[in-house]
Amino acid sequence: MLHVFYSISAAVALVSNVFLLSLLVNPDPHPVGVQAAIWPKPAYACQGHRTVQVSSQFQFNLPQDAHPRLVEGAARYRNRIFNSDFVSPVPMSVEDAEAEDRSQVGTLELKSLAIDVEDRTGIIALGLGIDESYRLAIAYDEDPDAEFELDAAACKKIAKEPFGQGFKGILKAKTIYGALHGLETFSHLVTNNPHDGTREIAQTPLLVHDRPLFPHRGVLLDTSRNFLSMVSLYRTIDAMAMNKFNVFHWHIVDSPSFPIVLDDQVAGGEEADEDENEDSGRGDTESNEGETGEYVYKERKHKTQTSSRPNLPLSQLAAKGAFSDKMVYSKKEIIDFVDYAMNRGIRVIPEVDMPGHAWSWSKAFPEITTCLDGFPSYSRFSAEPPSGQLNPVHPKTYQVIQGVYDQVLPLFKDKFAHGGADEVNFNCWNTTASVTELMERKNIPRSKEGFDRILDEFTERQHGMLRQAGKRPIVWEEPLLAHDLKTIKKNKDTVVQVWTSAENIKKTVRQGHDVITGSADYWYMDCGFGDWLGNWTMGKSWCAYSDWQKAYSFNPLQGLNAKESKKVLGGEALLWGEQVDNTNLDTKLWPRASAVAEVLWSGNSDDSSTGLWDGRKQHKNTLRTIEALNRINEHRFRMEAENILAEPLQPLWCVKNPGHCNWPILDTKPEDTES
Repeated sequence: MLHVFYSISAAVALVSNVFLLSLLVNPDPHPVGVQAAIWPKPAYACQGHRTVQVSSQFQFNLPQDAHPRLVEGAARYRNRIFNSDFVSPVPMSVEDAEAEDRSQVGTLELKSLAIDVEDRTGIIALGLGIDESYRLAIAYDEDPDAEFELDAAACKKIAKEPFGQGFKGILKAKTIYGALHGLETFSHLVTNNPHDGTREIAQTPLLVHDRPLFPHRGVLLDTSRNFLSMVSLYRTIDAMAMNKFNVFHWHIVDSPSFPIVLDDQVAGGEEADEDENEDSGRGDTESNEGETGEYVYKERKHKTQTSSRPNLPLSQLAAKGAFSDKMVYSKKEIIDFVDYAMNRGIRVIPEVDMPGHAWSWSKAFPEITTCLDGFPSYSRFSAEPPSGQLNPVHPKTYQVIQGVYDQVLPLFKDKFAHGGADEVNFNCWNTTASVTELMERKNIPRSKEGFDRILDEFTERQHGMLRQAGKRPIVWEEPLLAHDLKTIKKNKDTVVQVWTSAENIKKTVRQGHDVITGSADYWYMDCGFGDWLGNWTMGKSWCAYSDWQKAYSFNPLQGLNAKESKKVLGGEALLWGEQVDNTNLDTKLWPRASAVAEVLWSGNSDDSSTGLWDGRKQHKNTLRTIEALNRINEHRFRMEAENILAEPLQPLWCVKNPGHCNWPILDTKPEDTES
């Protein structure tokens, strides 16, 4: 465990009794002044015009009973603040520079930041909807014993006044995860003076009230199409924390490879009765996180001992389905990774895609797969090579799925699991004798409606396994919108991930489902780099490239009313792996994914009741891209200083001369001439 200084000082005592009264009773002050260079932009902030120095002996003051995650986090952020050589290349604006008062630099130091968390034990589990808010103040109080009262109006009033001796920093949050976000924000405020190496904070006094717009703010990485090392995955978690993302969607198994190392299943064990009532998947499970951070699943009341699990050589899935024995993930690696992410406030949700995208299962279990590698015409059976789907009528299919879930799902502590179910190819099943023979025996027509029924039965059994393990299912949009599956329509708690259009978001929420967004037109980070098919001379990508400004312009709530908007849990930046590996992961993802992070945290418009830009109703200048450019440029260099190889957004001259690389004011922009 990393060491951190504990100080039970008057500042800590003050926190528990006299913390900012206005913060407690007025959570929504009107923003005042210019925002600090924080990414993502805080929900509300005000600041003054005075630079103060951060003491070389600076410490985070934590209560003695602080949760280990907060203790470790405080040590981690102190290390970043004092060991980073980051110097922002983005200058302060002329107006701010002229207003900034540096007269007390060197005479008045910030010696500590007192941290107060209501849920000190961390008994509140990291999960969807957890309180991630925080309140950060760097200001003063002339009377150390007086209540610390600073609101937006007071912040503006004292902006030019010198600090008294009661100068201090306070961070308050309801949970350790809100506190971690506050520490991230604080680290963005501290700058390195390149002349003498001291640390400073400009534009104080500072007051930040912050909380996210959406509870689900994720990044999807695909580790099946090209292998990503644990080093790359850990680095991605670090970058996500810097952007206040809170969900890592791990698309871990797909057609090209099965990289999870499993143990062989030995006969014996407990199996749920397949004949339990059909409503078996309606939320009869709960999970809690104890003080140790371990989840305990409360099993369904009707679980019964039936038959033994069969012997299954599940170790062969990776042995034969991974690219090599070095391109795999062990159970210990996954458990350690999940803990690492949770220590940074990030949930990890696994996705083992099925029943499509299943070629990688075939080497170990050829009997449960079909339509394998339809070379040279894979498109008959799949959206991309290699083709392969699970056989939905073979009894062993469900034994293998259950065996995989028995070992994979306990590795992930979150209450959600992604079931996949995208791009299921019915022509594959229509050319599989065992499937068509069963359909004939049961008088199921070999039509779309008939194959929808087969897929529905598969999904019902698959989701039953997920729910039995205490997981709430997530699916891609196709089962609901393309196949109209009864098991999805019946179980309204199934979350639907919409990857196409805003219109499909509306269709989904109107059917009563929670939605995770991630439009391919805006938030697919892999699009626009050319195709990867070897004999296509046009080399065009199926989807267009999204620069950071296009990604920033997406509104997940477009066209929804207030009631419908509540069904949108958030969204994800998605990076599919066809052309991504360890060599280019960072540049494909960052800092464009940072634009997604800000949309999901605080929106993309200051001139909107929702914080989101409604392109049909608002003038395009109310989109916050011009104001955001300097901040995202600075944030890109901040990430680079932390060994995140984020790509540049502009020539460095433009970064150092803000505003001088905008479109010429007398010229017409291309989009202004579009019909």
